Amino acid sequence: AEIPFGKAAALVAGLAGVTVSARTAGRSAEASGAAARAAGAAEAALLRARTLRPLPPPEPVPDMLYAGVDGTGVPVRASETEGRPGKGEDGKAGTREIKLGRLFTVSRLDEDGNPVMDPGSSSYVATSGGKDALAELVEAEYLRRGGEHFRQVVAIGDGAAWIWAMAGALSPHATHITDLYHAREHLTDLAAHLAFITPAPARWLDDRSADLDAGNIEAIITASRQYPLTGVKAEELGKKPGYFERNAHRMRYQHFRDLGMFTGSGPSKAESKPSSSSAPSSQACTGPPTAPPTSSPCAPSTPAAAGTNYGPPATPSKPGSQQPSDRHRDSDPQARQPGKIIPNNAGVHPVRSAASVRPSASNSR
Repeated sequence: AEIPFGKAAALVAGLAGVTVSARTAGRSAEASGAAARAAGAAEAALLRARTLRPLPPPEPVPDMLYAGVDGTGVPVRASETEGRPGKGEDGKAGTREIKLGRLFTVSRLDEDGNPVMDPGSSSYVATSGGKDALAELVEAEYLRRGGEHFRQVVAIGDGAAWIWAMAGALSPHATHITDLYHAREHLTDLAAHLAFITPAPARWLDDRSADLDAGNIEAIITASRQYPLTGVKAEELGKKPGYFERNAHRMRYQHFRDLGMFTGSGPSKAESKPSSSSAPSSQACTGPPTAPPTSSPCAPSTPAAAGTNYGPPATPSKPGSQQPSDRHRDSDPQARQPGKIIPNNAGVHPVRSAASVRPSASNSR
């Protein structure tokens, strides 16, 4: 999976003295991949059916379990996009969308109060089968990791309604956070839309970016709607702030930071970018060079769910089948309640500002 089939054949010849053609290497890799996917899919089905019940995670259980979802278009052969509409001038697709889910844990904060990802705690699921297929894989991986044993589950997504529906199905008390980097992209697009009428476009974007980092989404919405627009500009403006209106309760970034939570899915975003490799380059969990911590999900004897790969996390980089409602009043109303965030474990995630936390005894455990 690391190199093209032609180079793989040459590598086999050089290392093992066995001559194979690129076509043979390709057929072998595809057959092995198909077998691995089938085995992973079978395990995922057993997990989701609760027929296969994994052991609880070893003590001490990490404080928080994160589930981040992202996706990207991956260049493929023309035969792989046959009949699929695309964004090109000819209307044909040149890529296939790959959706990636990443689960990892956090047990402590650094000296500056920022969350620290547990080494070796990342596990991945990926599919080209669409959102429903990914939701099933994420559910299976959540169950395999013993998701119900974690004090706090946090879901990070780009704002799509299906992601929040998936997270709610996994854990009704999960905290939903709109990925900060996606929010910044939407804000930049909104600023560009208004640049012709705002007195100082760069300053307007700087001010709104400060509002975004503070979680003051109402200020962004108010500032974007104060200019009188007509025609197409008015119609487009009517849609662009909707992203912030639907996800305002998931964009309380300063509040989340005060709780010691990640607010962006930079690592998942980076790992979903296409590359010359058709699979993640991180080492599979068949025996890492150093022993994983007790909280690590890595176990050589444990088969992976479909599309799953285990290994050390990459360095973060900054920049149900029915479609759920995406209206603000229907989109995860529980997320707007104080009890949606489980009170902090003071010994692990001390609160920086007591005024920013509203504990709920009903959700403590």
